[in-house]
Amino acid sequence: MKNSRITELRKEHKHSQSTLSEMLGVAQATLSQWELGTRGIDLEALKKIAKIYDVTTDYLLGMSDIKKPETSNISPEKARILKRLATSDDAMVAEVSQFMDYVDFKKGNMDESTAKLLAEKK
Repeated sequence: MKNSRITELRKEHKHSQSTLSEMLGVAQATLSQWELGTRGIDLEALKKIAKIYDVTTDYLLGMSDIKKPETSNISPEKARILKRLATSDDAMVAEVSQFMDYVDFKKGNMDESTAKLLAEKK
């Protein structure tokens, strides 16, 4: 499979194949083969390219059209929690949501009508 995303990013950043291959520590011929799709790319090289161009590996593989999710304003702790939630079952997500509603209510961050609606759910 031709990997036009690598070519596109390389050109976007005005890197030659020679420059990028040096950054990756591979032969220029290897990079060329990855770009043409005549050779599979290994995981470590894929991760390096993603880091160099600040994109996700999913974007490089064509699995997503989003280069980089907007997470720059999220603290590492919030990112860790979001990652855990993303892999949690629906029951866990519902429980976490209820707990967050409870904390909002206790802090006074919830209006009375929302508090009543939540109380009716129980």
